[in-house]
Amino acid sequence: MGSPAAREELTAAIVALLNRMELPPPPEEAIPLLRQAFVHRSWAAEHPGEADNERLEFLGDSVIGVVTSRFLYDTCPAKDEGELSKLRASMVSRRILGKLGQELGIGRLLLLGVGEEASGGRKRSSIVGSALEAFCGALSQVYPFETCAQALRTHIVAPARLMAGKRGETDFKSRLQEWVQRQTRGVPEYRVVDEQGPHHDRHFTVEVWIEGQRQASGTGARIKWAENDAARRVLEQIELQSRSQGTSSAPNGDSDPTPNPGEVKT
Repeated sequence: MGSPAAREELTAAIVALLNRMELPPPPEEAIPLLRQAFVHRSWAAEHPGEADNERLEFLGDSVIGVVTSRFLYDTCPAKDEGELSKLRASMVSRRILGKLGQELGIGRLLLLGVGEEASGGRKRSSIVGSALEAFCGALSQVYPFETCAQALRTHIVAPARLMAGKRGETDFKSRLQEWVQRQTRGVPEYRVVDEQGPHHDRHFTVEVWIEGQRQASGTGARIKWAENDAARRVLEQIELQSRSQGTSSAPNGDSDPTPNPGEVKT
């Protein structure tokens, strides 16, 4: 898989991604499988003896499907089977998985053949979404399933639900600002609290504050992505509070629950 230095660099990036997903460091023997998740068939064709990620993609497709189905079953008690199936299909679409993969930094980790690299494959939703599925497949083989499922639910499935909830909208900052203005007439404040990594591969942590109280933190390869991730986490908490109060969900634009902003914590 390239030079030893390249393998070590990819390994370090994978461990950082696992940490971001709140998963413990993997055992040493699991590293090759996790690296394989990022091997596109074009790279494997140019490097005889390297296995591509397509078998892991097959597995990951089912893993994401199971976690998504359970998530929707638990959180959408009023929807019938047809509505749940339609929503699940939207959530696991290549478009949404590709967007989530880019936000998680999957595109930067891909091992692509020369031609695929030159044609912009690193930014193609179909390739990034497939690699995300492969990564999820690998995670299911490395961690106990409940541990894996919790990470996927928090970092993939819940964000996908918000993306699919309103015609695929992914501008969580704007949605949060609209909600805050309806509730308090104020605006969220975003603060960069951490910045790590080399210049070409920075990783930012941003906190979002409402009325002087910290609500959540988000991470991303760019500040605006980290801000959007923080906003997404607050919206998710608002949606959970809304359901517990027996109201519709404001993040999807259905109604206006009014939890105290200071109670929305992650």
